[in-house]
Amino acid sequence: MLPVLWRFTFDTPLMQVVLYLCAAGLVVYGAYAGWRGAENREQAPMRAGIFAVISAVVAYYGVGYAKEHGAPLHTYGLMIATAFIVAITLCAREARRSFPGIKKLADGTIVPMGEYMHETIMDLAFYVLVSGLVGARILFIIVNWKDYADDPKSIFSLSGGLVFYGGFIGAALTVVWYGLKHKLNVLRLGDIIVPTVSVAHAIGRFGCLSAGCCWGGFANPTGPFAKIALAFPSADSAGTWAARWGQSSLAFESQTRDHRLLDAVTHQLIMNNGVQRYVPDTDAAGNFLGAWKDTVTGAVLHNLPQGAIDIATEAAKLGHTLPIYPTQLMESIGELCIFTILVLTRSYWKRFHGQVLAMYLMMYSVLRTTVEMFRGDEERGRIFGAFSSVPRTAWYNISTSQFVSLAIFATGIVIWARFGRRTPGNADTGGASTAAAAA
Repeated sequence: MLPVLWRFTFDTPLMQVVLYLCAAGLVVYGAYAGWRGAENREQAPMRAGIFAVISAVVAYYGVGYAKEHGAPLHTYGLMIATAFIVAITLCAREARRSFPGIKKLADGTIVPMGEYMHETIMDLAFYVLVSGLVGARILFIIVNWKDYADDPKSIFSLSGGLVFYGGFIGAALTVVWYGLKHKLNVLRLGDIIVPTVSVAHAIGRFGCLSAGCCWGGFANPTGPFAKIALAFPSADSAGTWAARWGQSSLAFESQTRDHRLLDAVTHQLIMNNGVQRYVPDTDAAGNFLGAWKDTVTGAVLHNLPQGAIDIATEAAKLGHTLPIYPTQLMESIGELCIFTILVLTRSYWKRFHGQVLAMYLMMYSVLRTTVEMFRGDEERGRIFGAFSSVPRTAWYNISTSQFVSLAIFATGIVIWARFGRRTPGNADTGGASTAAAAA
């Protein structure tokens, strides 16, 4: 569990030259990618300019951040990049395979339909990457708005978090826009893309595991999950490599700030009639005052009640988190299972365009809702989190992701109900037999 594999610093003239060369290379590549993906020569200059401007903005912020903070090679970022490359490679390969026939371009050139769709996917990948990152960031900001209200500039920090559902929604809207613009069957396009989303998400969750984010709730040391529970370390206890970069896991950092009380035996929150009994006493800024309020008696306790442990004190003493559920691995395994089912369905059992997409929406919604029950990172937000009168532990105060899952599941049902009545002959398993069918 290494949040940071390496940290590059740019405090010497040579390293600063390398940094600026990388920034320039990014801008040049952006312009090249825009020019290469243009449908005709007339559109190429404008398209190259737009891509170059976008790349220049990214390079500007990247250079500023790297000069001030260095450029850490985060395991999370490496896994996300790997996931994206794997997804695009598989998606482009499937697009080439499933679209036989020919395509007549605007300039009259005739090209194989598979080759055209391969290039289409590669072009779409840029838009999906940008919109996915923006969407993931926006939802994270919405969920954690209280943390950004006092310092709006931190919204643009490159060290902020991401939320998968925000990225998925942003990318999905982009695919719909791109498909309609280029007169492609959006549902058929979705059937090609979503299996790769599953495998990419499975890889990405290993990045979460390395960073110690998206962690699980407290596991009962004597319960059925005790043997598979995880403990995320501090930088000091993770070994010399992690200590070199001074980066503790996010789960450990969170627990050292969490002064809720757990039962010393079961590691579960001490409750009374479904309400947390002992609440940390804090000031207006949320700083812990070294005491707890008893919600039953109203007393303020300056010492731990018998049989209770303070999460922050216990984690600091251990040098690692208390045992928690391996939610990252749970979701990764679930995503790989979904990927297998979707690929088999697309190859052997597909009856209509949109079937694979609908199955993914419904299956992932169920998986995510289930995993959320084991999550322990309260930072991810709850649907009624803005209302202090609603207990965070109330059964109806579901997480933001569970709420989104309901909408995603409903969307899958609508797609299936709307298009699932078609006969088996209305959808193919290997692609259209003519260029016109590609639309």
